[in-house]
Amino acid sequence: MIKAKTGKSIRIRQGDIYKSIEYIEYIKEKKGVLEISKIIYPYVIVLTQDCDLKQDFVNRKEKKVKPEKTQDKYLISVLVAPLFNVEHFKKGEHFSELELHMRDNIPWDRTEGDKIRKNELPRYHYLKFPSELEIVDSIIDFKHFFSVNIESLNKIRRKNFVCYISELFREEISDRFAFYLARIGLPELKPKED
Repeated sequence: MIKAKTGKSIRIRQGDIYKSIEYIEYIKEKKGVLEISKIIYPYVIVLTQDCDLKQDFVNRKEKKVKPEKTQDKYLISVLVAPLFNVEHFKKGEHFSELELHMRDNIPWDRTEGDKIRKNELPRYHYLKFPSELEIVDSIIDFKHFFSVNIESLNKIRRKNFVCYISELFREEISDRFAFYLARIGLPELKPKED
């Protein structure tokens, strides 16, 4: 079980979990009419490094006092990853609202399911939350991360904040996310034809 706390913060932090986060899937224009498709994720976790988030916060605050200060420490966006309900994940239904059917035959009571629960598969991170939190056991699928505009997140931060993951656990998630992104995709080698 991870350690998660519900105390509020004056800024966005690595390991924060927010609810009801919008992602713009696409914008189309046809004959002067805009069609905007957005996805609303029930829960996301902030993956951006905390040192960068802190520098952004401090520099924005100082800019109000010293207008001549540069904005080179500002962030435009924050990396987040959705948290998927484990039960939906096991059934391959975690993207069902997008009409996507994901893999549903993971043998949860066998080796592969056990490896997911023990965080031994690089693509996934399993989170078991304390019972006092509103979040059910969840999976982060590192393949599905996205960015959120930092100013937009700041506007809804207080209302949509759920909890934050304590430092040790958030660092483990960060390390695993970095490892997943840094993997080397090897090409499939075809046998030589004689």
